Amino acid sequence: VTIFSQSDLRVPEVKQTKFVRLDGEIGAAGVYRAKEGQRLRDLVREAGGLTPSAYLYGAQLSRVSARAEQQRRLDQMIAEDERNLDRRAAQLAITSTTANELASAKANLEAERASLDLLRRIQPDGRIVLNLHPDDTTVDALPDLTMEDGDQLYVPSVPATVTVIGEVYNQGSFLRTPGTTVNSYLRNAGGPTRDADKGRIFVVRANGGVVNKDASSTFWSGGFDGMVLMPGDAVIVPQQTDKGSFVRGLKDWTTILFNFGLAAAAVKVLSP
Repeated sequence: VTIFSQSDLRVPEVKQTKFVRLDGEIGAAGVYRAKEGQRLRDLVREAGGLTPSAYLYGAQLSRVSARAEQQRRLDQMIAEDERNLDRRAAQLAITSTTANELASAKANLEAERASLDLLRRIQPDGRIVLNLHPDDTTVDALPDLTMEDGDQLYVPSVPATVTVIGEVYNQGSFLRTPGTTVNSYLRNAGGPTRDADKGRIFVVRANGGVVNKDASSTFWSGGFDGMVLMPGDAVIVPQQTDKGSFVRGLKDWTTILFNFGLAAAAVKVLSP
C-alpha cells in the first residue's frame, strides 16, 4: 500500500488543506487552518484581531508562490546580464583602441559584476506589498485577499527608529521623531559620502513600497528631501557608478527592488 501526501498529488483546490501563520501583534497569534476562499481580514478577525500595539502599516505578508516567482525572475535577469557581460568582455580587445580605454572598460565590467554579486545575495522573502497607509489601524484596512497554503502574516509593534544605510558617513538606525524628513535623517547620518550617487537616493517604506526622487516629487510639496518618514522606513544611499554600468542600465536600484518585490530583503543584505 502506497500512501501519498498532498504534495504528491494535484488535488482540487477545494480539497486542499491550507495552513496560515499569524505572528506578532495579533490577539491569538498562531497557525490557523484557512477555510476555502477565506480572506485575510476575516482570518485575522477570527484570530482575535489586532492588539493596541499593532503597527499595521508595517505588516508583512509572505507567500510561498510569490517567493518562488520572485526568485525565478531574479535568476532569469541575472543570467541574462551575465551573458551580456561575457559578450562585452569578449569585444573589449577589438573595440578598445588604447590601454587607458581598455582599463576603463574592464573597470566598468568589474563594477557590473559586483552589482550582480550583490543581487545574488538577496534572497526573496515572498513579501506581497499590501499598500497600507500609515493611518490604517483596523482589520478592515487589510486587502480582500484570499489566503494560500503557507502564507505568513507578521504584524509588528511600532518601531522606534528609521534606518539610513549605504554611502553615508554614519549608517545605522536613528530614533524616529514625528515630522522628521529624509533630509534630516541624512544629516543625522553625516550626509552622503563622496562616492554616493545623490541623484538616486531612495526610501524603502515600512509597508514594502519603494520611493525614489522622481516619483516623490509629484506627491510631496517639499520634494523627496522634504518627505516625512514613518517608523520602520529605510533611506538607501547607493554608490556612484559609471555610465553604462549594470545599475544605470536598469535605471536605478528602485526599479530592481520594486519590479522584483525585493525591497525588504535587500535592506537586510545592505545593512551593516
